[in-house]
Amino acid sequence: MHQDPTVPREVTEPIRPSPVTVALLVLPALAAVAVPLYARVTPRLAGVPFFYWYQFGCLLLTALCLAVALRLRKPGTT
Repeated sequence: MHQDPTVPREVTEPIRPSPVTVALLVLPALAAVAVPLYARVTPRLAGVPFFYWYQFGCLLLTALCLAVALRLRKPGTT
């Protein structure tokens, strides 16, 4: 491949995420697709079935994991 002299080399090289970052991005997806873990009504928390609490927890877990993965990026990467 021909390297364009006007484009910095860092821009053309692929970003390789660390294993920790990959795990942080895969964890929420695995938690959401593990339906047998949360496809039930009991236990109820504050009268709300467990299914809904688990889904809300997955939402919070996803936000947290994405925030941590973003913080682990190397400065200057996109």
